[in-house]
Amino acid sequence: VIPATIDYEGNTYTVNRIVSGAFADISTITSVELPATANLTIDTSVFSGTSITSLTLKAPMNLSPSAFQSMKLLETVTIADGQQSIPSSLFAYCSKLHTVNLPNTIKQIGKQAFLSCTNLVTFAIPYQVKVIDVATFMNCTALTDISYMNENGDSTKINNTITAINENAFTGCRRLSSFTMPNTLTYIGRSAFKGCVYLTRVILSKCF
Repeated sequence: VIPATIDYEGNTYTVNRIVSGAFADISTITSVELPATANLTIDTSVFSGTSITSLTLKAPMNLSPSAFQSMKLLETVTIADGQQSIPSSLFAYCSKLHTVNLPNTIKQIGKQAFLSCTNLVTFAIPYQVKVIDVATFMNCTALTDISYMNENGDSTKINNTITAINENAFTGCRRLSSFTMPNTLTYIGRSAFKGCVYLTRVILSKCF
């Protein structure tokens, strides 16, 4: 349990940062409870190599790129309402991750955010996201379904906010069988769907 404050020698200190690698490679850690402290900074690879299976952010936080990467046993993630970004490589190589609960306040998902999350089967992209970035879902070999959230947070196949699918966004997503292009899409990057060997149905919402 990481508390919101720590009392030491008669003084009370607010926990406002978890530094890089703070708990890395301590395999006996099986769970973590983070404080509901807004703007808590979490640096790179703080829990990589632990045995944590579930992660809940109770408040919007300052997340560094790769903050939760290589949490090999992580299965479920819940992000607090108000969080606006998922930084680059945030959950890269979390190979057991299968459930991701994102709020509709997310506006940006960074490069390689879910790289090689090989147990991720479905994913709902928040309404305000405008770009599916470089290699965001690269080598998510179990991914079969991409949906979108509407303004109310409900799942839908129609999207009118995403303008770009960048390079290698879905490279290696070999189980992805169908994909509905957003209405507002103006750019598809090189190799965006490379290696999607079961992709048999692409729905174009408009003429390009």
